[in-house]
Amino acid sequence: MNRSVGDSSTTVPTQADTTGSESPIKDVKTFVSAIEMQVNQQMENVKDKAKDINAASVNVPSTRGYNWLVASIIVVADLVGGGLVAMPAAFHDTGMTIGCIFLVLIAIFFTSTAHLLSQAWSIMRDRWPVYKTHCRQPYPEIDLSQYSVLIRRCSVSPLVVLAISLLCTVIAAVLITVGITQDYSLCKPTVVYKPASFYALYSLGTFVFAYSGHHVFPTIQHDMHEPKEFSKSVLLGFFWACCLYIPLSVYAYFVYGQSMQDSLIDSIQTTWIRHGADLAVAFHCVLTIILTINPINQQFEDIFHVPHKMCWQRIVVRTGLLAVIVFVALSIPNFGSIMDFFGSTTIPFTCIILPTLFSLSLKNQRYNEKTKKWKIPTLKEIFERTPRHILIWFLFVNVLTIIASMISAVMAVRAMATIRFVPPCYVQPFLQSTDHSNTTYSSLKCCGQYSNITRNPEIQCFSRISH
Repeated sequence: MNRSVGDSSTTVPTQADTTGSESPIKDVKTFVSAIEMQVNQQMENVKDKAKDINAASVNVPSTRGYNWLVASIIVVADLVGGGLVAMPAAFHDTGMTIGCIFLVLIAIFFTSTAHLLSQAWSIMRDRWPVYKTHCRQPYPEIDLSQYSVLIRRCSVSPLVVLAISLLCTVIAAVLITVGITQDYSLCKPTVVYKPASFYALYSLGTFVFAYSGHHVFPTIQHDMHEPKEFSKSVLLGFFWACCLYIPLSVYAYFVYGQSMQDSLIDSIQTTWIRHGADLAVAFHCVLTIILTINPINQQFEDIFHVPHKMCWQRIVVRTGLLAVIVFVALSIPNFGSIMDFFGSTTIPFTCIILPTLFSLSLKNQRYNEKTKKWKIPTLKEIFERTPRHILIWFLFVNVLTIIASMISAVMAVRAMATIRFVPPCYVQPFLQSTDHSNTTYSSLKCCGQYSNITRNPEIQCFSRISH
């Protein structure tokens, strides 16, 4: 190409020959540096836009899911059920006063820790957008992210199933109330109440068991349209549970007193009401078990490498696990002591201790600009950053829970060791003809001081000494 001598594109400073060849190299380096600066600037813009998108996505509610009112119904369906018939019978060991105190205190403690659990999952969704997508194990993910304790998957049951299970519970509550009312004139005149004593702690596990369900709450929250509103669901759900538990328990103990034992339904003297209530509670348990054992189902599916879809392997695993549960239920007809034991050991840990630890850890984390991660605080940092009144409340709740649970667990173990074993129904046909008359009529507990009063003349009552 021919260019004029004065063309600026070809003009370079005239220096010595050794330096004249360096100028084009410098021009190339300058050009490359300019390109690198532009690329870096564009990358920064992309990162800023990504941050804006993530920040915006935190505040955008999900287009799917149910509202907080429906979530409260699911909470009630998870809480009530077996506790509806076991809670009044627990007054047999506590008496009226301590029983009511247990009902109210445990409801307050569990509602507060459920609120903490709701806050914990909301914080995790805000800090790590990956949790805003489908998550099958919210409660274990909270645990894993804070303390690296691996507990696998949980997922929520279909809404229709839980709604039907709650309806069954309401039907059972209505039938039980009608049955108690019919027995009032027969049983109330001879009722005997138990005075308050230290042995009231024996039934603490039953009260705790009736309010348990925290391991499912984050899953319910995750499937909501606006998960941050789950605290409303918790408050309303526990309020409804208390409205079912407290009046029915007080009314039942007021009428039957010490004649109640393992189940309130067994004390109802009207046969058709007793069978109807039993059937309604059974339907509730069958439907709710889909929710409560799902974490175990998915854990076994992981162990046996079952595909994450509907297949014959999944049917075999879940059917087999349900068969094992039914076998255990038939093998242990008197489940009161077992429920007291688990209500005193595992449930306080998952419903009281862990939620408070999750809350203290998440609320005291600080973002590390160097590592670009949230730093888990030490015990010293938690103590320094947490308001004193919150620390005192958490300490009070946890210490009281641990002490009461340990005492109740020891008493439950002693009861399990001394309880008379009742042969399961599948074993009795193969036993020699011995006296099993006490199991033949065990489905009905007559009322009165000596458990010898009933409205049905065809039913045989077995008198016992009141203690």
